[in-house]
Amino acid sequence: MNISKFNNFILSHGYNLPNNFNYNLGINLLLRFADTNKNNQNKNLWIKNINNNIYVFGDWSTGLKINYIDDINQNIESSQYNYIEMQKAQIEKEEMQKIKSENLHILYDMLPLADTNHPYLIKKNISNHELIRQKDNMLVIPCYCFKGKIQTIQYIFNDGSKRFANGAKFKGSWLPLNKSSCKSFIFCEGFATGMSIMREIIKNKIDVTVIVCFNSSNIINIVKFIDYQFNDAELNIYADNDLNEVGLTYAKKVQQCIPRVKISLPPLTEGQKKAGLSDFNDYINYKK
Repeated sequence: MNISKFNNFILSHGYNLPNNFNYNLGINLLLRFADTNKNNQNKNLWIKNINNNIYVFGDWSTGLKINYIDDINQNIESSQYNYIEMQKAQIEKEEMQKIKSENLHILYDMLPLADTNHPYLIKKNISNHELIRQKDNMLVIPCYCFKGKIQTIQYIFNDGSKRFANGAKFKGSWLPLNKSSCKSFIFCEGFATGMSIMREIIKNKIDVTVIVCFNSSNIINIVKFIDYQFNDAELNIYADNDLNEVGLTYAKKVQQCIPRVKISLPPLTEGQKKAGLSDFNDYINYKK
């Protein structure tokens, strides 16, 4: 990078670089740094290296996003410009998701514990969990990222319909319902399914962590994360036994990636599945 040229470019837009600014930024890496015109604790400014000649510079606080080209004599293809625009859009999306996540965390902290007589809890024959909150008639289910922070929220209504918070990141969301003393894990889709499974393992004194992954396609993200953390962990997917076999299909995809994964399905008959039963919550309640 032409350091003098880059410094002049930053100055021309009314900014100053901090004294410890790192000019050796690798390709595709994004660096956040302080706007020295403001509080030193801020990290409002950012730059991303596209290809060691084209960089994108921005300011989170104002929404500014501009291109910096180190050597204008280099031939730049239109596809590179398109890539730059895609990078800008992705950076903006990620920042908006971060802001949304922070706002959701504030909302969650303000809410009371869910009513144990909420219609959904009664219908599913499950108790409330210490992490579940309530907003008006909705259950509020926190969905955590791998760093342990809330990244989105699942709302469950009285009739059982569900939706995730608009504009927040979902991929990789999970909810551990308990913590075992060993490296044994059960992964399932829904909150009600997880609560029913946890009730059974407590009753049978089984030491295992139950993790809600929220849908079948997201299970692979959570299992891979746990496998990376504990490469000798016992990994069990308690998949939904849908008529269309979506739950089983996605569970098998996980098993193809990590062969030691074990898959369990609720032993439902075709008649039961046609009647709408599909998961372990349905099966456990049906047995009763």
